[in-house]
Amino acid sequence: MKKQIGKEYVAPWEKAFDRVLTPLDEFIHHQTTSGILLML
Repeated sequence: MKKQIGKEYVAPWEKAFDRVLTPLDEFIHHQTTSGILLML
C-alpha cells in the first residue's frame, strides 16, 4: 500500500528505512568530521 505525499508515492517501509538511516548518516558524518580534524 502506498501513500501519496504531494506528487510522490511513498511506500510504508521507506519511513522505517529513513529512521534507521538518519542516525547512521549522522554517525558517519561525525566520524568523518572528527577524522578530518585529527589530520589537520
